[in-house]
Amino acid sequence: MRVLDAVVTAGTISGAAEIVRRTQPQISRIVRDLEAKLGFELFFRIGRRLSPTPNCLVYLEESRDILDRVAALDITARQLRAQQQPDLHIVAPPYAFHGLLPPVVAQLRAEMPDVPLTVSGLHRQDNGKWMMPSGFNVGLAVLPFDLPEVIQQSVGTFGAAVILPRGHALSGRAVLTVRDIDQHPFVALRQAAPLRRQLDRLFEAEGIRPNIAMTVPDSTSALRMVMEGVGLTVGDIFSARSIGGAQVEIIRFEGLQPGQLGVFWPNTSASHPARTRFLEICTELLARQ
Repeated sequence: MRVLDAVVTAGTISGAAEIVRRTQPQISRIVRDLEAKLGFELFFRIGRRLSPTPNCLVYLEESRDILDRVAALDITARQLRAQQQPDLHIVAPPYAFHGLLPPVVAQLRAEMPDVPLTVSGLHRQDNGKWMMPSGFNVGLAVLPFDLPEVIQQSVGTFGAAVILPRGHALSGRAVLTVRDIDQHPFVALRQAAPLRRQLDRLFEAEGIRPNIAMTVPDSTSALRMVMEGVGLTVGDIFSARSIGGAQVEIIRFEGLQPGQLGVFWPNTSASHPARTRFLEICTELLARQ
């Protein structure tokens, strides 16, 4: 009946095929079989166009209630599936929102559209401890993640990059080291940031005092300052790609150990069908960086 309605609406076999997403031979066969079953013609054939016969219009009108009920049943089925699927509540620190998390969530949503998704941010308290949202069942963060009541699993490593404005004196290099960026205005993260501590140790080991133009609270702020031409910075490659765009150049930074990105979840939480796929997508995207 849906095919019949589509042919009447479109007036052609090809148009009906596009509406119901079937091939033209399938549409033609369905129309022929229905005419044979009913015992009367449904369409006048005028070239490639099909015009409904009076019998066709009467039959289709009587079928409208059935079509409407089938459509309503489809909606009900989708709603029931959604009720059966608990929310996948994802938590992540701010840096992940501008890095790996958006493409992971987009792919998960495309593959599992019936799973309701909730995303919340992770923030540290003044004492340095994480403020954990209640009810979450999966998280994404750099490992090790200092929370004892969660299970952690690595999904891969990521490298650091130097992010600098287009046309900078260091543009065009394949790789940069700490000695290359010496004396260039540098946008630094706050001293408590893990990446800042690693860079400070690297600068100290090389006997270099960086030319810090300004200190900012997070990697997003650092990237914004680079885009404004304040200086260059060192950050993770995912944030740089997602925020920087055409205004910055991203060059691999050599000297830091690769970071470990991981997925974590409460050790008391029940399994969730989408959590496994979330972990797999993170692993796949990291492998392609």
